[in-house]
Amino acid sequence: MDKQSIGDRVAGAIFVVMGIISLVESWRLYNIRTRGVVGDDTFPFILGSAMVVLGAVLAFFPTRTRQPVTWPNGRQAARMAAGFLMLVLFSFLLPFVGFPVATFIASLGLFVTLGRFRWYMAILISAALSGIFHAIFVAWLNLPFPKGLFGV
Repeated sequence: MDKQSIGDRVAGAIFVVMGIISLVESWRLYNIRTRGVVGDDTFPFILGSAMVVLGAVLAFFPTRTRQPVTWPNGRQAARMAAGFLMLVLFSFLLPFVGFPVATFIASLGLFVTLGRFRWYMAILISAALSGIFHAIFVAWLNLPFPKGLFGV
């Protein structure tokens, strides 16, 4: 047994354990369901089931291909770091400028650095994405996001 198959087996076992934990939590949430077919227990059940099945597949049928792992360097590493920094910036901006503005700034940065979009296209897509996310999460689902300086 080579190192890769041992790693796949260990990762598969970890996913099976995490899936079982998710299924147990789903069962615990099932008892407090108050309405309908879909409740708070549905997502942990689906996620846990998928993790158990796919983890078992990985543990019992590890991959046999050997491909060298190459770490990103140069421009690729810089783009990845910039993408991470955009997400950190989003989490810091969110309480101060509000959800739509923070989403616009972060998605603009991600589209430019990772997606390599032109500026005008990145601005258009970021504005549309920010508006769609605001409509879904704030207007439709009534999730309480910070209003920020602009009151939106």
